[in-house]
Amino acid sequence: MVTFALQNPNTGTEEEQFERIDDTDRDAILDRATEAQRSWQETSVDQRADVLRAVADLYEQHKDRLIDYMGREMGKLRPWGAAELDIVVGIYRWYADNAHQLLAPEELPAQGADRSYVVKRPLGVILGIMP
Repeated sequence: MVTFALQNPNTGTEEEQFERIDDTDRDAILDRATEAQRSWQETSVDQRADVLRAVADLYEQHKDRLIDYMGREMGKLRPWGAAELDIVVGIYRWYADNAHQLLAPEELPAQGADRSYVVKRPLGVILGIMP
């Protein structure tokens, strides 16, 4: 089993170790994420926007702890971490507030068709990895 270590870039000390998940666990996680995404795509825009607002609220409620993680894991100074979190919270709220407009179908010039338009729908699971 492969072990990964969290080394605090500010102090150079190893703070935690993590075992690499095996392929079976990885596949089970992806299966659960895919199933959750299927129900998510059926969720109304209003409900999805409410979830995004709730995440923004959680970020604000746990700001100090998140800033500490950013320092431990990426070496961010506290003022930079606080500013970055404020930006992220603002982005979440903006997308939640503008969800209907952003996700509305877009009519395009027909260009020989009876009707042309773009529909925006959730397509699948995305994996994001931060350093």
